[in-house]
Amino acid sequence: MIPKYIYDIPSLMSLSDLDSIYELVNHLPENSNILEIGCFLGSVTCTIKEACNNSNLYCVDIWSDETHNSYMQGYDRKVIKKDITSNLETWRSNTNHLTNTYMYQMNSMAAEFDTKFDFIFLDGDHTYNNVRAELIKYSKYLKPNGYIAGHDYGVAPCTKAITEYATNNGLAVWTMKDSVWYYKPYKVPVA
Repeated sequence: MIPKYIYDIPSLMSLSDLDSIYELVNHLPENSNILEIGCFLGSVTCTIKEACNNSNLYCVDIWSDETHNSYMQGYDRKVIKKDITSNLETWRSNTNHLTNTYMYQMNSMAAEFDTKFDFIFLDGDHTYNNVRAELIKYSKYLKPNGYIAGHDYGVAPCTKAITEYATNNGLAVWTMKDSVWYYKPYKVPVA
């Protein structure tokens, strides 16, 4: 169950988005390596760690003081029509109680890792070219049986890149309760 403090973190995630992320991560084994691309103010970071507390979570975001004109907050996910800015200091204050959480302030395409991941969550730049490039790059960082998921299935550029990548790699796109998606391999009959 998602702890109530997470709902107090301003976010662009609906209640069902957060529930879906928790559900996807909750079954991972202890000491899993998890990568989050695009962390905003930390609601997903905290959800991931609460779902899989003993994981190693690597967080990548440029935290470029990007401003959004509305956000959601509270258990009822009330939309607040007020500017909110993504910045590293706010992310740190929202996540400073978490252990084994590593922050990388950089563009996702510049990040390199020496580890393989059990789970990768993509919610960075939502342009077609960036989503496509992240899928190609980060799929190489998956452990066998690891999987990639993300946010904003239904946003045209994201959906196009996600479905093209699935088609080109024999994967099925599965969606959760809202706009969270993940890949699952098609089962190919043995000849």
